[in-house]
Amino acid sequence: GDDIQQLASFTCDLGYRCVFLKGGIRALEAEPSGYGDNGGEASDGIGLSRDAIWALMYLCKTSELRTCKRNEDGGRGDDGTSSSVSSDNGAGSSKAGGVGSGFAGECRVFDVRRHDELALFGTFEGATHLSASLLPHGLHLTGEEWRKKFRCPKPSPAEDIVLLLCNDGTRAHWIARLFRDLGYERVFYARGGTNAWHLDATVWHYSSYQWGKGHVPDPQPFALEEVNFERGSAELARAGLL
Repeated sequence: GDDIQQLASFTCDLGYRCVFLKGGIRALEAEPSGYGDNGGEASDGIGLSRDAIWALMYLCKTSELRTCKRNEDGGRGDDGTSSSVSSDNGAGSSKAGGVGSGFAGECRVFDVRRHDELALFGTFEGATHLSASLLPHGLHLTGEEWRKKFRCPKPSPAEDIVLLLCNDGTRAHWIARLFRDLGYERVFYARGGTNAWHLDATVWHYSSYQWGKGHVPDPQPFALEEVNFERGSAELARAGLL
């Protein structure tokens, strides 16, 4: 908007070469957030629907519980083979040993909304809060620097599943692109964001706004819905996560 255009002008006055994206990050959103003819899947292949996200988190959690039970039983599964579980899961993560063939990483869920949005409109259970404004720089931190700054382990580029969400999918889509550009292979964003969740009455539907500028929107009413686990699982399979 006008603010970023003015900042670009000031930067050029200091002797830097600078460009800005007209329309902001919303100009990067090429796909609608709702379900389409293909079940709501985005053409770029990095967006997941509400049903797929629920199925992924459920499968990761149940896999973790099964692994912990085997560990309590002496580290042996039902077939008598040995198994182990890492004790460093970090916040907003679940072991994903049962997701994907040979996959033994973690499912890391990051909510990239601002602090005011979480306080006013509810938090997403199981997610670690990492504001989108911090991640363009944060992604270049070392693992130790990341842990000190964000107080959680940095995701593994080749092993972990990273799931990003905001209120409508726009910011999460942008951050997912940044992750992918740095070699993260299993990064997805929640299409429709928390506004399309509708599975938790404490997570409100609301329009995007700028904090400190103008009116803060009122929460929009919605009816609680049921998840379609079969459709979500099928979407995970097409994404190579099952």
